[in-house]
Amino acid sequence: MIHNFVDSESDSIKPDLFNMPDFGNDTFLMRRYLKKAMAFRTGQMKFQNKGLVDDNFGYNNSEAFASGGFRNFSTFTPIDISTQDYRTTLKKEKILLSYGCGAGTYSSASGVSTTSDFVNDSLLNPFTLTFGSYFGDWDNQNNFLRAPLASKGWGLMSVWSGRPYWTIHECAMGYPLYKAVRTTNNAYNIYNNGTFISGAHAALMGDPTLRMFVVDNVKRIHTLANCNQELELKWISNSDADTLLLEEYQNQANSWKVIQKLRPQDSSAVLKLSKGKHLFSLRNLQLMNSASGSRRNGTSPGLCTEVI
Repeated sequence: MIHNFVDSESDSIKPDLFNMPDFGNDTFLMRRYLKKAMAFRTGQMKFQNKGLVDDNFGYNNSEAFASGGFRNFSTFTPIDISTQDYRTTLKKEKILLSYGCGAGTYSSASGVSTTSDFVNDSLLNPFTLTFGSYFGDWDNQNNFLRAPLASKGWGLMSVWSGRPYWTIHECAMGYPLYKAVRTTNNAYNIYNNGTFISGAHAALMGDPTLRMFVVDNVKRIHTLANCNQELELKWISNSDADTLLLEEYQNQANSWKVIQKLRPQDSSAVLKLSKGKHLFSLRNLQLMNSASGSRRNGTSPGLCTEVI
């Protein structure tokens, strides 16, 4: 999964959700994380393109840790960045991005939250950046940085941002989280990323393949073949998309080829097939906007049906 680290005592590889007994065993937590990640990927759970910054440090000798939150979130939305309380707000509002900083321990950030809070709360926020002492050293039991992922809330990504500031600008244009990891570690000659740039501690907690903006998947694909080598595909349409692509996998080219462009309201298609094995995919595309620009996002090929 996610990010791995070496346990100092056993020298074994551990995933992000290991050693969080207050939440449950790591198998249970991994399953729960994957379920909410899948629900997010397929558009079953959606969040407002908004940001929240809960700053409990202020200027702090010019480091201004929370400035990393404002600078990042403004690339997603220029106006919808609130400065309300982290916990009370995210219990009620589905906000895409959050930042919270405060004096820290391994299991808390003052004025933001604690590991115990994450055990009990179901925060409606998938992507969070936090900062405080100690919990950035995330190889310890019931660690605060990993708590959003282990929680029953919607935490999908968590990073320790302040020394250095994380840079997630590319995610505002639809790129996956791993681009933010690379940019953060290589941004020393591009952005002011503060101190301790490119340190090993600047690690992503969560699935690096996630994108912050998602498109609903086509649902419930059914197939019906007849003796005339025709295949009828049926599915549940999705009005949020603006284009629907019917693709076939090309074995020799190891790629997908668009064979029909359909309307998003379409719910069926009939294909004339040659003999042999065929693999099809229906993929939604949607024009999406952020403060950084417009781009066409799409679901990945993979909602497939195979016919022979």
